[in-house]
Amino acid sequence: MEKLSKREFEVLEGIVLGFSNPKIGEILGISKETVKIYVREIFRKLDADNRVIAAVAAVKSGIISTAEAKKHFLYKK
Repeated sequence: MEKLSKREFEVLEGIVLGFSNPKIGEILGISKETVKIYVREIFRKLDADNRVIAAVAAVKSGIISTAEAKKHFLYKK
């Protein structure tokens, strides 16, 4: 699996927590269009067709945990 960039990882945290692209963008200080670009790259790197598959793949493979995502991502607010 291709390694995620720091920003892709941050966006993935938002996806795992169930946030929409606009909300992820708001929290990270980027546009929803930029979030979409990161989401597409995450899907490609995780070989996922949608957000649920990407989130499940990330958690199952140990890339991320929901507890860590909450701690890191929600701290950015």
